[in-house]
Amino acid sequence: MDARGVTDRTPTAPVYVYNGVTEEVAPIVGTDKLVNGYCARGAAVTYRREELPPNPAPQIFTTHGTVVATGGPAAFKWLKERLAPGAPTPSGCDIRTVPSTLLEPGVAAELPPFVATALSMIIGLPIGSGR
Repeated sequence: MDARGVTDRTPTAPVYVYNGVTEEVAPIVGTDKLVNGYCARGAAVTYRREELPPNPAPQIFTTHGTVVATGGPAAFKWLKERLAPGAPTPSGCDIRTVPSTLLEPGVAAELPPFVATALSMIIGLPIGSGR
């Protein structure tokens, strides 16, 4: 992270971060360091450390790919909540290790719109309210 120059910068807007505890592409230690630095400098951070899958069989699937799919809907929900009129602004740091953010209240309902938006982006269709 230091080589990319991100650990000495502090976000001024609230941030949502998620990562797999057994992540092989972006190891959790780097994400922990980044978030801890943000928090130490007063940023508002919601950070979810996803435990599933605990030991993926590398020949079948990866934590990286799994957590993109399971963590994305919670990130999508968090963004929608932040952008809602009159939404409260988060403050401080909320760091939790969870089995999967997909199991958190209200997140499963975000799975269909998340998948639809992701597929629209992949095939080049317009997204958003003004499409």
